[in-house]
Amino acid sequence: MIFTDFAPNEELDDSLLAIKLIFQPWKWKKGKATELTKKLLERKFFPYHCFHFFLSGRAALYYVLKALRLPADSEILVQAFTCEAVVLPILANNLHVAYVDIEESTFSMDPKDLQQKINSNSKVMILQHTFGIMPQRDKILEIARNNKILVIEDLAHGFDAHTLRHDKYKTIKLLSFGRSKAFSSVFGGALAVSDVALNQKLKKMPLNLPSRLFIFRQYLYKILTPLVKATYDLHLGRLIHAVSKSLNLWLPEVSLKEKQGKPDFSIIKAYPNGLAALIIHQLKKVNKINNRRKKAVSSYLKHLPKSILPVNFRPVNLHLIRFPILVDHREHLLASLKKEKIIAGTWYDQVVAPKNVSLITMRYVAGSCPKAENLCKKIVNLPTNITTQQINKIIKQVKLNFK
Repeated sequence: MIFTDFAPNEELDDSLLAIKLIFQPWKWKKGKATELTKKLLERKFFPYHCFHFFLSGRAALYYVLKALRLPADSEILVQAFTCEAVVLPILANNLHVAYVDIEESTFSMDPKDLQQKINSNSKVMILQHTFGIMPQRDKILEIARNNKILVIEDLAHGFDAHTLRHDKYKTIKLLSFGRSKAFSSVFGGALAVSDVALNQKLKKMPLNLPSRLFIFRQYLYKILTPLVKATYDLHLGRLIHAVSKSLNLWLPEVSLKEKQGKPDFSIIKAYPNGLAALIIHQLKKVNKINNRRKKAVSSYLKHLPKSILPVNFRPVNLHLIRFPILVDHREHLLASLKKEKIIAGTWYDQVVAPKNVSLITMRYVAGSCPKAENLCKKIVNLPTNITTQQINKIIKQVKLNFK
């Protein structure tokens, strides 16, 4: 079985590391791994930044908005075609959300609509690099600078490391280490900040570490998911997956509270050393993973029908975590691929995902971002961290649906 959503980063070596860490409980909460993660991120991606770690990307966003101490009537500019993890921290800080429409070529903010949505209450913009695609960054950041708007770049899906490493803009970088992101420790997030005053405020934020049981469950996820993927077709994987879910052995990516449109403060915590050890391992092999992603994206661009590719789709960086295609009869394609043991994804099939989240609760006004609403009806994601054989199988099966 080829998965898009389920444990896209997990491999046998990640399982073996988690098994080793289970027998080193003294390293679970505190140790040297967090400091080493800072050094790795600084050396690989973000020199001259100070790093602050959290249990999730949404916890990081919650705390940076809290540290900014914005006026009560402040608006945070967010693109439609996003997830509740971006919106809930804004609402939890009693701030207002202003949604900006997107453009098809980047699945990120449309600079024209952004300009129209800005007003005197616009204080912060969250610039999402959807799927790891570079938005019209220079244009958008110039608009922000001209309007004195602080920019938080949401890099959870990935990013063009070369551009950001030689960056002339002083934006706040937001990272997520969630299970479906560019690199994963199952839970985790970070802020990369260059502003001295903001760094001092963030350092003073009180944070508690999660329980040992929480950390143990993340190790179980790392151990079991590669086994599930490897044996799913033999039904053993299905059984392990079903039993793990029924026994609550691993936590859902989006909690029940969050699906109900409420902030879940149980994951607004500090990042433990035991999870930092997992992310170090993924960072050390990120080039290998990104090379696989590049190969998949290049093959999809070359061989898939042009009719299902987004308009003017020319990503600067090719190591996307998912490859987007747009189809009119999505359910038919998804069912057809599933018959061939290919589970495609649908990030995002609602302007604020997941689909069972109330858009009223998310403060979204229907019709305010028509391009995003339309793309949500057509979007299908193909996996990228896969083998050459799997890439060829997906291309073949997708092409059969568009003869």
